[in-house]
Amino acid sequence: MTNPADGGSVDDDALENAFRRLGLDGDELELWLDSAAGEGLPQVARYRFLSALWPKMIDTWWDDTDQKRIGRRLLDAGADPAELILFARTVAFDTVFAMLYHLGGDGLDDGADLPSWALVATQPGEPPRGDVLAGLYEDLLSLDPSGEEGADIVLAHPVPRTNGN
Repeated sequence: MTNPADGGSVDDDALENAFRRLGLDGDELELWLDSAAGEGLPQVARYRFLSALWPKMIDTWWDDTDQKRIGRRLLDAGADPAELILFARTVAFDTVFAMLYHLGGDGLDDGADLPSWALVATQPGEPPRGDVLAGLYEDLLSLDPSGEEGADIVLAHPVPRTNGN
């Protein structure tokens, strides 16, 4: 499988097989295949990286909120368990989103002589090719396993801060 961004062509069967191995099928599979072919992005690597974030970093709060010291204290003080889980997931989502956004750069326009970073796709046994996984934050909501695109944790109207920040 090669990437059009490197001047190569996309092997449709290899792309489909890779996405299927990662659990994609149906309409979702078609969307990612179309994107991989049309946008010239390393979409298999993007999907593999992003699809692990919800179960490993955001939705981990379903089962063990009461096992965290602060979670236990809040529950003992009368906090609603569902609200506490929702709050924890919201903080986790915001943190993951901010980190993905930060991977795109720190916004220092005058930092041309400073080191930077990039998340790049690799293939087993090959050196990194330079397929930068940029703009990952843009696809995070679309990979919510519930299919709701984070509707339960993303506010439609942000609450204004009252502490001067």
